[in-house]
Amino acid sequence: MDNDKKDAQELHEKAAMLWRATKALDRQSERDEAAGRSVAYGVPVAWDGAAKWALKWARSLATYEAFWSTSNPNRAPRENTRNRESLSQEERNHGEWARRRRRYRIRLSAFQIERLNVSPAFRWDPVQSTWAVQLQECQIFFEKKGQQPRLNSADPHEYQMARWLNRQLHKLREGSLSPARAAGLDAFLRHDRHAGR
Repeated sequence: MDNDKKDAQELHEKAAMLWRATKALDRQSERDEAAGRSVAYGVPVAWDGAAKWALKWARSLATYEAFWSTSNPNRAPRENTRNRESLSQEERNHGEWARRRRRYRIRLSAFQIERLNVSPAFRWDPVQSTWAVQLQECQIFFEKKGQQPRLNSADPHEYQMARWLNRQLHKLREGSLSPARAAGLDAFLRHDRHAGR
């Protein structure tokens, strides 16, 4: 069994376990779980008309995650970018699919929500998730090097981290960071000060 198939099966089983624990065992979630199992395990199932939508949803998620696992580096599909020529129609379609899941979350079944929660490719708030990853990169850099990333570095990655961190510090000073981001950045700076002693 290839790793992608095994990963899909593990994600399905984890989502099914979490869904059953919620006790939200409605008919739509049961259909969605069966459709997800069919796609993850490659098992054909007899479907009625209503369940075909569940199968389409499960296949769409599978192609969304497949795109994510083959993109470089594993980044969620985007629906828009400054350089529109760099964005394929396939990526745009996947990005739009994810946006609709976020926008119409209330229409999703309990199983679909759990399945999206365990997906390594999907984020309910991709902007906040990206911000948190960038802060984490700065923290890892600090732990390895014992200093914050510097703007005058010959390393392009360190330079990008330093630019991002400086923008966040500027926003913190002017009070335009959200309370959650300000708290995260403050925790990083406190850790930096304590480590410097």
